[in-house]
Amino acid sequence: MLRPVCAADGSRTAGKLASLYWAWFNANGERTAWKQRLCAAHAEQRLADLLAHSNDANDSLSLCPSCGTSSAEDLDPIYLTVYAPHTERLDLELATCAPCAVSIRISAQEGAERLPNREQTITGSGRTADGAREAVSRAWGWMR
Repeated sequence: MLRPVCAADGSRTAGKLASLYWAWFNANGERTAWKQRLCAAHAEQRLADLLAHSNDANDSLSLCPSCGTSSAEDLDPIYLTVYAPHTERLDLELATCAPCAVSIRISAQEGAERLPNREQTITGSGRTADGAREAVSRAWGWMR
């Protein structure tokens, strides 16, 4: 039986992979979504980089979790659902600024599978980046 392949580097891993479902809306309002399967090390790295500034103190209501700047004037959100082995589903709504959104979207598409358009809008039901680091840290238990 073949071992699963990590989307980040193509290596085969003995353990289960995390499934990351990324979604966002393009400038024309069209939703695009991708499924990315990552090994524990790459999932941890991607999520740590993504949420690097999620706990920073700031007066802004919209703080980019990746760079720590206010995204109130330049909001370009990304929605992420993480399924890690032996953990509960984790839904994140990331209030990313436009420059960070571009690099995150490029990374999200690496080795990923494009999902069909569901013709739906995403509602505000997930967690924002505030407090997300704690939830992700709990999910990292399977990674170690």
